[in-house]
Amino acid sequence: MWWTGWGILAFVIVCVPAILGQEAWGESGQSVGTIVGGILLWFIGNYMNRDVLYVHPKGNECLPRNRHTFYSIPVQYLSVPVVLWGIGAWIFWVFRLLPE
Repeated sequence: MWWTGWGILAFVIVCVPAILGQEAWGESGQSVGTIVGGILLWFIGNYMNRDVLYVHPKGNECLPRNRHTFYSIPVQYLSVPVVLWGIGAWIFWVFRLLPE
């Protein structure tokens, strides 16, 4: 399976800001939207994959929750390549606009 838990949200969290950025500002907006999506992915992934403190009468335990992954990678760690991809796309867009 490609994802576990709510890992499919990684795709949505990255694509929606990228599409909205492109619709609003064109190619540069798509790059910025991808960067914003990657940053959101970090925070949402950390929230989704946090451990929960289980209060038991005999003692407290920290129990891991269901891990949310996409291609077997935890969602929050996918933010790094997404942000790097967005920065690379933005740099490519800037250099394409420079006069020769």
